[in-house]
Amino acid sequence: MLRSLWYGLLLLLIVACQLAWSISESTSCQLKLQYSKNTCGSKDDPCDEHATCSYDTTTKVVNCTCEDGYVGNGTSGNCQENTIVIYRVGDGTSTLTSAGTPVFLDEYTFTGIFVKTTSLPTTVSGSNMKLVASGTATLEGLMTLSTDGRFVMLTGYNADIGSATVATSSVSRVVGRVDKNGTIDTTTTANLSGQGIRSAASTNGMDIWFAGTAGLLYTTLGSNTFTNISATVTNIRQTAIFANQLYVSTSTGSSVRIGSVGTALPTVQFHFSSLI
Repeated sequence: MLRSLWYGLLLLLIVACQLAWSISESTSCQLKLQYSKNTCGSKDDPCDEHATCSYDTTTKVVNCTCEDGYVGNGTSGNCQENTIVIYRVGDGTSTLTSAGTPVFLDEYTFTGIFVKTTSLPTTVSGSNMKLVASGTATLEGLMTLSTDGRFVMLTGYNADIGSATVATSSVSRVVGRVDKNGTIDTTTTANLSGQGIRSAASTNGMDIWFAGTAGLLYTTLGSNTFTNISATVTNIRQTAIFANQLYVSTSTGSSVRIGSVGTALPTVQFHFSSLI
């Protein structure tokens, strides 16, 4: 009975310390296990081969921490190599045009080993919209990782494959959210006829800031309405969040170029502050 309870508690600890899907930074989760003796380096060492094991003699706790370049909770089998995700438009063979083109997320390890491909939807399924891209819009397809490390945020168009000049069409613009398991959410849309959509950022996969030729806008997951955050600047390229502060980059000739937006994470209209 006690052994079953211990295993149950251990499983709960591991589940509570799940991996974060990372793009460009290591997100490690340290798991602390209580032992009556130092098991580091022994046959009972609970840590992964890509983790460091340390023992606190005061608290009788073994600490497992994934090494740089790996993510996970540090226990055996739970340090995975960090990966990078690429937004791919088209099949890599056909000539790209301004028409609606399928989008794929290709995932690789930092050493160049292919992991998997996630295909964004090209048909409507329930509340999930299509998410395609223009094959010639070179300023689009910018991605970010939500600041909690759980979701890749990306943008596209709710259009059929082959739809003409999709970036200036009247179809809905779409914000996509994809987790580490490849679960896709494309329920967030905006009616921005004729405007290009380029990037999106989020803290938690629920609060979303997205940007494009219409400026910077705020919405929430699953919504089809938005708040325009841009007071004076439109034609925005990248939006991203660093240290709980929202930033944007803009087009050539703008008075801002790279700037912070208000204070922290505004959800109402603000003027931008120029950084460069």
